[in-house]
Amino acid sequence: MNLSPVYGLNRSYNYFTNNIFMKKTIFFTLLYLFVTSLPSYSQKSVKVRFEEIKEKCKGLEQGKKIKIAVARFNITTPNCGGEFGANMATMLTNALQQTECYTVLAQLKNLNDLKGEIAFNKSDDASGENGPESGKMMAAQLVISGEITEYSVKESGASVGIFKGGSYSVKIGFILQIINPETRELISKSINVEARMGGGIGAGVFVPYIGNLNLAGASKKDIAIANTLEKGILEAVEYMSQDQDKIKALAPGANNADKNNTTVVTLLNSDFTFLTLFTDSIKTLAQVLEIQKSLKDGVATARIRHKATTDDLVSEINKLFKNKVEVIDFAEGKVTLNKINN
Repeated sequence: MNLSPVYGLNRSYNYFTNNIFMKKTIFFTLLYLFVTSLPSYSQKSVKVRFEEIKEKCKGLEQGKKIKIAVARFNITTPNCGGEFGANMATMLTNALQQTECYTVLAQLKNLNDLKGEIAFNKSDDASGENGPESGKMMAAQLVISGEITEYSVKESGASVGIFKGGSYSVKIGFILQIINPETRELISKSINVEARMGGGIGAGVFVPYIGNLNLAGASKKDIAIANTLEKGILEAVEYMSQDQDKIKALAPGANNADKNNTTVVTLLNSDFTFLTLFTDSIKTLAQVLEIQKSLKDGVATARIRHKATTDDLVSEINKLFKNKVEVIDFAEGKVTLNKINN
């Protein structure tokens, strides 16, 4: 046994240095595992971005929203299969509905279920009270579809000290298509996204406004795919909220919005004073070009030449004369109003 002072110093030095090395190894290993376990972007930022999208459409009248339906996402890359395209279409439908920028209709793949409920309502087994009637389904003005053109999953490994870790990087590329079913005209947008998941943990993933992905106890690969899907859907929804005017111009009948129209407004229970007030107020609207008026036996008539549609004109009249007139009859080019006596 060596009991020299030098030997004692060497043992103390080796113990000290080894202890420091071990602590550093543990610290950097934990730091590595923490950093690599994080998604490449935060869930909070996704929520904030969706709230910003909703703010753009806040206050938009339901009657003025374009009716859209998501049809499908076709898969044109050999690396992606299964129900991936169908899942993307369902996720995009849900996300668009949450933004409240458009009137989102059910996918046609659900049409048999809807028809079945209507048929049941007409059967002897149903009471028929407040049930759905046939011939009242809305049709989509624009159809949304997509082509998944890129899908890849890459695994990378790394180690720190005695611990080993790894991560998955997922890339998804797709072409978003917004189509006018009447004319086949379309707008397309290329979207390419990438996200990753690292570390040695698995967790469930909640995607704000898109849906809850059932990945509890899932692998890092599954979570990386979920993160990438979320980013892709988010970019698609952001694009459709930013270019609303361009998209609305694609819808059937949009090109007629700028043409001059004529609407004949019949105003019941009126007099000359109220007719003058009514027409003078209507003249202040930017869409109104000319008004011709007449009055006979308490029934006033205003022939209004205007831009946009009769629906738009009536909406503006309701704002100007809230609680002063009520709509009795309404059709394109013809409106009957009744003056309310307070």
